[in-house]
Amino acid sequence: MIMQGLANKLSRMNEKHKEMLSHLKDFTERLEDFSSLLHLFVP
Repeated sequence: MIMQGLANKLSRMNEKHKEMLSHLKDFTERLEDFSSLLHLFVP
């Protein structure tokens, strides 16, 4: 029972980690887009 609880917790933590990486990827892409746009106005 303890092992199952730990396995469930680890699984939830893994899902949150994947979600955080996905958000970071989206943020990085938006930051790159903003940087490219900024370079159009400020060479």
